[in-house]
Amino acid sequence: MLVVLAALFCAGCGGGAAAGLRGVDQAEAEEMRAREEAAGRDELQAKADRAMEADPTALEAHGDQLAASGEAMAALFQYNRALAKAPADQAARLRGKTALLHLRGGGYAQAERIYAALIQADEGDAQAWQGLGLALLAQDRPGEAQKALERAVGLDAALWKARNGLGVALNRQGRAAEAMAHFEAAIRLQPGQAAPHNNLGLALMAQGRLDQAQRAFTRAMRLAPADDKPRNNLALVYFRQGRADQALALLEATMGPAKARHDLGCLLAGQGQYRQAADMFRQALEISPTYYALAARHLDQVRQRADLGPGFEDDVGMARPQGALVDQVGQTPPADDAAEGAVDGR
Repeated sequence: MLVVLAALFCAGCGGGAAAGLRGVDQAEAEEMRAREEAAGRDELQAKADRAMEADPTALEAHGDQLAASGEAMAALFQYNRALAKAPADQAARLRGKTALLHLRGGGYAQAERIYAALIQADEGDAQAWQGLGLALLAQDRPGEAQKALERAVGLDAALWKARNGLGVALNRQGRAAEAMAHFEAAIRLQPGQAAPHNNLGLALMAQGRLDQAQRAFTRAMRLAPADDKPRNNLALVYFRQGRADQALALLEATMGPAKARHDLGCLLAGQGQYRQAADMFRQALEISPTYYALAARHLDQVRQRADLGPGFEDDVGMARPQGALVDQVGQTPPADDAAEGAVDGR
C-alpha cells in the first residue's frame, strides 16, 4: 500500500513539475512579443514627438504634410506650435502659410490681418501683397484689392493669381476693358488654369462681345469640367444670343430639367431680365411643383419687382445657383500644392 501511495505521490509531483517547466506555447509567445514590440514602438514615437516639439522645422514639415492632404485645422495647429519656437526668418514663412490656410478656408479677415503684418515687416514681400489683395477681394473690397495686387504684380510679374485677381478687381469696378489685359497675362502665365479663362469671358460679356465670351467659357469648361461657374456663364451667353434651347440643354445635362430652369431664372433675374426669369420659374414649377417651392417664391419676387432695375438680386436676396455669374479668384486647393508648388500661394 505504501508503495502505491508513493508511486502516486511521485507521479503527481512529476506532473506538477512538468507543468511548471512547460513555459508558454507558441501563441502566448507571439502575443508577448507583439506586446513588447508595441511598447517599443510607443517609446520610439514618444521620443520622436519630444524631438519634434523642440524642432520648429520638423513641426513645419508636419504642417506641410497635413496641408497637402487637406487637413487645414491640423496644419494650422502644427504651424502655430512651430511659431512658438521658430527664428525670425522661419516665423515669417510660417505666418504666410497660416494666412494662406485662413484665406482658403474662408477666414478672410484673419488672413488680411496676417498679410498686413507681414507687409509691415517687409514691404517688398510680393506674396504677402498678393495674399492681402485676394483677402480684400474675397471681402468685396475691389478698390483696396486693386492697390494691393498692383503692388504684388509690380514686385513679381510672375504671380498669376495676382494678375487674375487684379483683373477681377477691375472688372467688379466696371472696368472690363482694363481687366482683360490682366486675365490674358494670367492665361499666358498659367494657360492650364480655368479661372482666368472664365473671368476673361465675364469681361467680354460685360462689353457685349458674346461670341468671344462663349469661346472663353468653353475653354474654361474644358480645363475644369466639374466646375459649374463656366458652364452657368456659358448658358447665359447662349440665352443672350437667343439660343435658349442650347442654354437649357447645357444646364440640364448636369442638373435635370427643373433645376436647370430654376437656375437659369436666377441668372436672368440677376441680370434684370425679369420676364424671361419668370418664364423659367413657371416652367420649373410645371416640371416639379412639389419639389420646387423655391421657384414659386422667386416667381412671386420677379412678378412684384419686374419694374426694378439691376439691383434686384441684392434687394430681395434671391438665392442664385452655386457659382453662377461668379468670377474666380483662383485659390488653389491644398491637394493641388504638390502639382503647383503652391504651399506659399504662388
